[in-house]
Amino acid sequence: MLKNKLNIFKNNFKLDKLFMNVSLVIPVFLSLVFLISNNLLLGLLLIVSIIFVIRKYKGKHFVLYLLLIATLVRIAGIIVFNVPQTSDFAVLLEAARKFNLGDYSFSKSGYFAMWPYQTGFVLYEALMLKIVNSELFLKLLNIFYEIGLTYFIYKTVKALVGETPARIVSSLYAVFPFSIYSATVISNHHLSALLSYLSIYFLLKNNKEDKLSNYIIASIILGLSNVLRPEGIVIIFSYLLYRVLKLTKKDILKSKKWLITVVRCSIFVCFYSLVNMGVSTYLVKSNINEDGLKNNNPLWKFVLGTNPDTCGRYDTNDEIYLGDETKELEVIKERINNPYKVSKLLLCKTNNFVLNGSLESSSGIYNDKKIKVLGLEVAYKTLEDSVSGVNKVIYGFMILGLVVGVYLKKKDILNSNLFYFYILFITNTLVYMLIEIQPRYTYFINVTVFILGSVGINKLLKLWDNRHKIIKIKN
Repeated sequence: MLKNKLNIFKNNFKLDKLFMNVSLVIPVFLSLVFLISNNLLLGLLLIVSIIFVIRKYKGKHFVLYLLLIATLVRIAGIIVFNVPQTSDFAVLLEAARKFNLGDYSFSKSGYFAMWPYQTGFVLYEALMLKIVNSELFLKLLNIFYEIGLTYFIYKTVKALVGETPARIVSSLYAVFPFSIYSATVISNHHLSALLSYLSIYFLLKNNKEDKLSNYIIASIILGLSNVLRPEGIVIIFSYLLYRVLKLTKKDILKSKKWLITVVRCSIFVCFYSLVNMGVSTYLVKSNINEDGLKNNNPLWKFVLGTNPDTCGRYDTNDEIYLGDETKELEVIKERINNPYKVSKLLLCKTNNFVLNGSLESSSGIYNDKKIKVLGLEVAYKTLEDSVSGVNKVIYGFMILGLVVGVYLKKKDILNSNLFYFYILFITNTLVYMLIEIQPRYTYFINVTVFILGSVGINKLLKLWDNRHKIIKIKN
């Protein structure tokens, strides 16, 4: 018996196989070093853990746990990443405080004279501070809005893709560091994004119901969103393009559907415009400012956005053109006349804005700060680097899901409301290829990235489940 076993061992024993098995420890070690040194390991483990837990345990109260976790991690984020309001955010907050004192002098400053449309967000901040005069209260409201976006992702993906992918991507968004860190900043992104996606919800309901009331509700909500942050035009253009592309030859030639679509979309745009005009008129007639919600320097974003030296980001050197429309137009023309520089700029913007998933931070003021985590003293920068790595992995995973979904599940996207989100993603990307980019400007479109990413993630999970069958077929 022993002799037979020894013979089997001798027959199966191969030095090359032994070497291969033993040396596997080296590439595994190298992989771990790479992941750890680039702060990617924690993010990878988090994704794998979420997918495993959600697929393994089918809890009945998932939404409750989802929203609870989303709330707790954001409260923790406000405590840990408690950065002060700086730059534009500080200016807007101070203006809101003056507004509540009946002091409208802020509107005479160069900032509001150039960009009076920012007064819309000042009105919101002032109203909230009237309720509770506290910065912390405004940050807690941010958490509420982000929870709403998390729930929107879950409900949308559940309806368009399925329950499991809905749970996975909404859970990832619930712990998405970019979203958590954003809650610490009192900016116009939070409520504006929530209202925008609520408006989209009513617009997409029309694919089944096509009620005039849905158009009106959507237009009013989107109008209010645009008052806070002027991104409404991207949503409107994407929706109109979506409706046009979904028209069939039969719709155009043999039915009145196209005419009904034109009329209702026109009503939608009219009500949206009325909301913006109404708020703008209120600002002027109340002597809060002279220009309402106008943008008195629309070229500035293009000046910054076409700067090849900064990859389309803000540059103090460009301030020499600020306010001079002729100079601004000249520098824009000069920058876009060089095809090589333009192509290089577009590649840079794509890499640093669309694909990067950067965690914007102003924590340079905390370079020497240390905080306690589970009783251990940790350098703030170390914690921030780890969180930034998690952010990159989650965002990269969603971009991967988006790309896989677009190529492998094209029909599913075309035949559902996912097509609207795809158009919105493309439109938003093209807009920012022209204007200034900042990491925080991805706040709105991140929700769409997570929704579209669910398609590819669902496909990848199915391929993983069927991996043994696929291998057998190939062999």
